[in-house]
Amino acid sequence: MIIEFIANISRRVFIYIEKFVNKPTWILQFALLCTFLCVCFSFPPHNLRSAINPYWKALNEQIISPLKINETTYKDPADNIAKRAFRLTMPVLGHIFGLKVIHLIIIQQICGVFFFIVLARLFQKITNDRVTAFLLVAGISFIYVGKACFWDIKYVWFDGIAYFLLTLAIMYSHQSLIVLFTLAACFLDERAVIASFFVYFWWKMKEQGIENFNFKSVFSLGKSSTAVLYAWAAYFLLRFYLGQKYGLSTPIGSNAHVGLYSLKINSSFIAAAIFTPIEFFWILLLFALIILNKLKFYFQLFLFLVGICAVTAVALSVGDVTRSLCYIFPSFFVALFILQKVEKTVTLRYIALFIALFNFIIGSYFVLNQIQPIAPSFKFFYILNEGAF
Repeated sequence: MIIEFIANISRRVFIYIEKFVNKPTWILQFALLCTFLCVCFSFPPHNLRSAINPYWKALNEQIISPLKINETTYKDPADNIAKRAFRLTMPVLGHIFGLKVIHLIIIQQICGVFFFIVLARLFQKITNDRVTAFLLVAGISFIYVGKACFWDIKYVWFDGIAYFLLTLAIMYSHQSLIVLFTLAACFLDERAVIASFFVYFWWKMKEQGIENFNFKSVFSLGKSSTAVLYAWAAYFLLRFYLGQKYGLSTPIGSNAHVGLYSLKINSSFIAAAIFTPIEFFWILLLFALIILNKLKFYFQLFLFLVGICAVTAVALSVGDVTRSLCYIFPSFFVALFILQKVEKTVTLRYIALFIALFNFIIGSYFVLNQIQPIAPSFKFFYILNEGAF
């Protein structure tokens, strides 16, 4: 009786969504709605009474001289600012076009709108179902992946643009575009290098077919998957050159609070640290692993699991777990591609509905050496009176 009741409610929800997604401009309308929800439920952390934001100051120095080692950038190896020497995409963009920090922030927020548009198109392309695409995009809007473009104002990490670029590298098959998007994402944050493994995995599956993707096929030169390899080669060669030529480097080790130091801190709330970044999207990944195992695609299972574990391990080895673990999100597309091969559309709808609903219910959290909720915008009035949270 309870299951039947839930099923009836779900079917009604699907009917309402179908009416909306049958509109010719539904993707644009929904992207604007998701943007509105992100702004309402994700007031950015920012000390409104602070005269100088050190993150803005460091970025401004990078914009002026992207390849120059300056005092602000290398002051404290444990500070996130000291780790930005090779995160050059936005500083170089600002340097070339004469942009200021605020302009780059506006660009990221505009990218946030287009991010939702591309997500809706890509999910619809994978599932051939607008309702599932609607629900999955809604689910993403309730986690940091969807909020990053609008929430990231104080720290100017530009994770949102990196997520957007990785999505574009999966959306478009043209080799030069994949190289451009992947390379730009890698120079936004080193975590994108690991995350781009899922871009490679995606294109290998598309080129070979999931059932034919085996150890031998790894060495076959598919046009789109090879583009990811070109991007990796270009990234490491450029990084080596810049390090040798201009002395750029990234601090690592305990002094930089990377590795065992952060792992020890995060171990005290490890379950929440792993779960909260992508919340119930873990179900999507779990189902994909189960299906690969059931179909006896053990090589694909191994690679997919290695990618998930690699991103998770890196995330737990740094202080900012949430933004780091959210780089796992390209695996959503891989997982969905696997699921739609064996599951019916209605099953995908129920999974997507569950993810969207419970992501909304439990809210959003950010782990940065501690767990803190991402506050809604009505906190603005509290902040004005009491100071930044």
